[in-house]
Amino acid sequence: MNYLERAGYDKAVIEKRIDDTWHAIFDRESSERFYFDAPDRAADKDSANYADFLWTEYDPFEN
Repeated sequence: MNYLERAGYDKAVIEKRIDDTWHAIFDRESSERFYFDAPDRAADKDSANYADFLWTEYDPFEN
């Protein structure tokens, strides 16, 4: 189990976001923005309330 699965993400959602990110990189859709919103963990003092991973406005082909 990886970090995102431990944070409450479904494996299918993780795979879709990875695929979307690769398409954004290689299809030159660099302004796409992707979010992961984990379930609220407020009751669990040892973990974050949520995880928010962004892919935003990055062009890997820009010099």
